[in-house]
Amino acid sequence: MVQERFYRRVLLQRLWPSHNSHGGIRGRSIKSNVIAHAGSRFAFKSDIRNFYPSIHRRRVYRLFADRLHCSADVARACTALTTFNHHLALGLVSSPILADQILCPIDNRIAEACKSIGVVYTRFVDDITLSARYDLRRSNVASIVRKILGDHGFEIHPGKEAFGRLEDLAITGIRMRDSKLDVTREYADRLDQQLKDAKSLADGAHFDGPFQTFNQLRGKVQFVGWVNPGRKAYLMRRLFSIGREKYRREAINRGLVASKTGLMSLDPTPAAQLRVFTPG
Repeated sequence: MVQERFYRRVLLQRLWPSHNSHGGIRGRSIKSNVIAHAGSRFAFKSDIRNFYPSIHRRRVYRLFADRLHCSADVARACTALTTFNHHLALGLVSSPILADQILCPIDNRIAEACKSIGVVYTRFVDDITLSARYDLRRSNVASIVRKILGDHGFEIHPGKEAFGRLEDLAITGIRMRDSKLDVTREYADRLDQQLKDAKSLADGAHFDGPFQTFNQLRGKVQFVGWVNPGRKAYLMRRLFSIGREKYRREAINRGLVASKTGLMSLDPTPAAQLRVFTPG
């Protein structure tokens, strides 16, 4: 038992997440990813092109064999279980964990280079953000990141690079203004329109769509409240003023069905079979 606890502790130490990574790590999130840049005024963001497909099975094997000291047979078996078509598999719960471990030395190199020039670096899975108190367009920081990633077989997505003021750039779907977090203006405006549309439907009036279930709307309201607690009470009042049962009955009467993408369709099945999805 003592030996088992020892090996478990050693393994967990080897799998300690990257200090700069915020995606798929307990206690970190898209919020912590943005908060890390709170002291900055300007930012640069991009993402790693073809992230999971760029992580070949050979890298995964080396992680198990060299870093975690698995035997060759165990390393091959673990690699087979966590890869697909010779690269890290999309959709598996293990993929973000393994990717984070593989990118740890890369994060360390980028973070060290950024620290020397007063730049903050974070990564959320494949989304990269750098920020500073000075305009990064006048620096070579983007070139440094491209060079380090290129040394390790990765590349920046050329169509997703953006420089600007921190308050004007949405980082992983969140913006920061006056050191406070909020959803993007586009997200807030879209939710406002969806709540108005839902209230109109519940009252038997005009409905534009697409239709979303009450639970889907509630999930969006809760997300906004999680990002910016100051918005939560107002949005919850608007949500529950719709009238859940009125909304559901009117949707059934009109034959509306919600998909996870929020697309509206007419459902020829009996009203009692109205399909209800949870937020996704």
